Amino acid sequence: MLDWIDCEMQVIRSFAEIKDSVKGCILALGTFDGVHLGHREIISKAKKYANEKKLKTIIFSFSNHPFVHLKPEQVPYMLLNNEDKESIIEELGVDVLINVAFDQELANLEAKEFIDLLYQYLQPLKIVVGENFTYGKFGAGNVITLSKECKLRNIELAIQPLIRIDDLLVSSTNIRQAITLGEISLANLLLARTHFIQGKVVKGSQIGRTIGFPTANLELLGLNLAIPANGVYVAKVLTESKQEFYAIANIGTNPTVKSTMDKRLEVHILNFQGDIYGEKLRVYFYEKIRLEQKFNNLQELAEQLYRDKNFVLNYFSLV
Repeated sequence: MLDWIDCEMQVIRSFAEIKDSVKGCILALGTFDGVHLGHREIISKAKKYANEKKLKTIIFSFSNHPFVHLKPEQVPYMLLNNEDKESIIEELGVDVLINVAFDQELANLEAKEFIDLLYQYLQPLKIVVGENFTYGKFGAGNVITLSKECKLRNIELAIQPLIRIDDLLVSSTNIRQAITLGEISLANLLLARTHFIQGKVVKGSQIGRTIGFPTANLELLGLNLAIPANGVYVAKVLTESKQEFYAIANIGTNPTVKSTMDKRLEVHILNFQGDIYGEKLRVYFYEKIRLEQKFNNLQELAEQLYRDKNFVLNYFSLV
């Protein structure tokens, strides 16, 4: 059989798009909503088995959170949007990502019916899941029932144990909490990557440029992403042209200049000049420098921003 490792990842977004050519695969199941350390271990294990058998590595996931239909009042903020989720999974060397919308029809499937559906379309030779994996109506299926279903179909099953770091479970819930509390270093540790927000640059108050710190303002409304707590952060910025810059990122309500009701993300990009209005920027968060604070005047704000800039330069060992 062909070795598919160097192929570009195929993304399938509906059952109707699934072709017979993907049958007989190594299949990893999960939401993979943050592609965090635990998710990466599942994917890595699936890839290992696929490489050994020279088969395709296929991920089956959902493009929206199941709570949209199960508990709409409890839908959590996302750690990644779909575009970024797909991009990161592709970077991990997956051959096919089946990223379907979780709808009411899927929500109503009994546990056995869900496995029947996967087998009908994919006929996997091996399935890889995390030990807390659940499936089927009301989450009635788990690794115990899945093991029985796999044996009936002569499918091997690999169960990835949950990962803990210093007794803290690596989970999307704990990562969200760390982000919203501003504990970015911890969130990045659990993610096994740097948390980022991607947004479009819009016009702001333009006060920053008058004190030597022009900022790019990113639109946050409607993103439904986990946003770090108000404060100032060590950051990097990736532009649409794939240029990378060091930066100071501020999340908050601009209390010194003109306080706002909504959170804003303002980024001062170090050693950058240019017009990027309307562009998409990806802002990576590394460490919280300080809380957002109100200064008596713009001079005090400028002095603090110089200190923040030096903090960033020291963080990246640039001075």
